Amino acid sequence: MATGALVAFTALSAGMSIYQGVQQNAAYTEQGINLMKQAQIAQQENAYAVRQKQREIDKAAARQVMAMSKNGLNTSAGSPLEILYETYTLGQEEVDALKRQGQAQIWKYTTDANSSFNSGRSALIGGAASAISTIASTGMAAYAKGGSSLASATSSGAKSAGTATGWSPSLSGGYSGGYSGGYSGTLPKF
Repeated sequence: MATGALVAFTALSAGMSIYQGVQQNAAYTEQGINLMKQAQIAQQENAYAVRQKQREIDKAAARQVMAMSKNGLNTSAGSPLEILYETYTLGQEEVDALKRQGQAQIWKYTTDANSSFNSGRSALIGGAASAISTIASTGMAAYAKGGSSLASATSSGAKSAGTATGWSPSLSGGYSGGYSGGYSGTLPKF
């Protein structure tokens, strides 16, 4: 009876380890997907902000040209041209800074998403490794108790693994067949 309980507990423990790994993987995957969506949103928002800044610069330059022309200044040479050049140069620096800021934000979201996906895979592998470890340590414990393997420890007293044992449970500790109680049912095959 104790060996049957040990096998059942081992199977339950191994199954729970795998289940936990699967659940953690699912949670990390969902988190990773959400982070990738955030990266897409950040990319779209950054592209919009860059376009808006470029429009502001173009409008500012157009206003300068109109003001200079209204005052009779030639905007194709001299100081007025230098002022327009400076407007476009400083504006382009702002646009470039916005692009870099957006790329950094997108990179952060993408990196966090990849980290989350990797954590999920690690949890899944860890759950499987824990299950294997549980089964192996139980098998080694059965071997140390004198059996050659977990399978031989669970099928001792049975005609063959997967067949009825003929044992019946006993509260008194024994019965007329000479056995001291035990398992009644079918032993699993390993």
